[in-house]
Amino acid sequence: MSAYSSLLGTVTDSTTGAPLGEVFVQVWTEGMTAPATTYTNFDGSYSFVVFPGTYALEFTLPGYVPLMIQNVAVNVQKVLNEALVPGEGPIPPFPPVPPPPPPPVNAISGTVTNANTFSTIPYALLTAESPALPPNIAKGVLADEQGHYQFLDLPPGTYELYCDASGYAEYQQSGIVVTAGEATVVNIAMEPAFGLR
Repeated sequence: MSAYSSLLGTVTDSTTGAPLGEVFVQVWTEGMTAPATTYTNFDGSYSFVVFPGTYALEFTLPGYVPLMIQNVAVNVQKVLNEALVPGEGPIPPFPPVPPPPPPPVNAISGTVTNANTFSTIPYALLTAESPALPPNIAKGVLADEQGHYQFLDLPPGTYELYCDASGYAEYQQSGIVVTAGEATVVNIAMEPAFGLR
């Protein structure tokens, strides 16, 4: 199942029903630092590839009243057809971009990459071991689709980190110190397994 979704539709003139080309379309959701943008085609169509979530869209074209649509829920595919009213009006502002979350504390985080190509490696399995953890307990996480990972709320101490990914030699790093109230960044470069490049 794809992690991506489609957000698409057609923009028309509310009076004539004619498709409107060159409409500037912006889409925004919480967590984005700036809206994604596109223009409608000659047939009034537009499309975005997005993650599932809730979005705001804004449609603007000279000679038409700008239109803002909020709380658009997108799952697998969402079709949003809109009609613009001829006239002029103020462009509604997007909701303010929220500030970035505070950095994690008592944490180990980073990115997993290919040591040869520097491309990110998605869904690698990472394991952290430490005497600071309860006996016979290890912490495990999966990297996301961009290769990012993070362990949160780790007891302060010294850790050993392992990383496994299909097609790559196992990565191991020891002596990673986690300090109370701080985040430790460990970026991992994995070597392709023998015979794989």
